[in-house]
Amino acid sequence: MKDTIWLFPLLFIFHDLEEITSFMPWIERNEKLLAKKAAFILNTHKGLSTEGFTLAVAEEFIVVVLVSFFALICHTRLLYLIWLGGFVAFALHLVVHILQAIWFRRYIPALATSILCLPVSSIIIWKASTLLRVNTVELLFFSLIGILIVISNLFFATQKRLKNFNINSILKM
Repeated sequence: MKDTIWLFPLLFIFHDLEEITSFMPWIERNEKLLAKKAAFILNTHKGLSTEGFTLAVAEEFIVVVLVSFFALICHTRLLYLIWLGGFVAFALHLVVHILQAIWFRRYIPALATSILCLPVSSIIIWKASTLLRVNTVELLFFSLIGILIVISNLFFATQKRLKNFNINSILKM
């Protein structure tokens, strides 16, 4: 497990850097398509600044790094399972991007890194599950925990306080 723990934060930031740089401009350029095919996505993200989105990604990245760090340092099965659940949630996030691209019939932000990261993530999840001798119930339970963390962060990211977040307002202080 020691040799695979840090691959989760590495893949996470690789993927999310593509998403950070292109997501909000893509939302603006594709507003009509989103209004027609995915009003929920448009309503959830409309008005969210790139800085606000970046802050939410940074917060989630800190959680990924901390879980990875403590799993590596403490060597407890519980922390490894929490790490695995987070990794499964990340892999499902990649699948969502691929399905969105198929649904919209066009390139979407983070599609390239989703296609690159999904096979690698699947192998790591399989390897970790095998090493930890994870049963189906454990995998589902800890994956659900990972998914709930992602959903909580998405809720946090789309709240009003981040919609108009601007780094310049902080730098002026």
